[in-house]
Amino acid sequence: MTTDPLWANPFLSSIMKDSNLLAGFININNIESSNPELEEKIVKEIAGYGRQLGRIMDVMKIILAKGALTNLDDSEEKAVAALKELIENIEKKKLQANLAAITPQNVDEAIEVLSMLDENHRRKVVGALQATLSGRSGS
Repeated sequence: MTTDPLWANPFLSSIMKDSNLLAGFININNIESSNPELEEKIVKEIAGYGRQLGRIMDVMKIILAKGALTNLDDSEEKAVAALKELIENIEKKKLQANLAAITPQNVDEAIEVLSMLDENHRRKVVGALQATLSGRSGS
């Protein structure tokens, strides 16, 4: 198994929490539920919706990577493709948020986090950073 992705690192998670990027984006009172009190307890005491969905996405990525889905019809293939795209877009957004939280004061710690990633993952992250930065060099 590979090292946790960049956004799952405790250092960057604390940056996210400190900058209130994750605070209060879902209001239990606005969600239709047969038992809103229970739902609120689950979200507060066990896991928020983001964590719940993240765990489901983690398992779906494993299933997709193992090729466990075979003999799919066109609508099922489209559903799998849509899920893959959703997962990729969420991962990009998380990475963008974490990178935006890097400051001159904590850049050394962020570099240390990058050095802890497995080589393949690190290459992807560094490549994406280089591509983004080289695209901005002309501005």
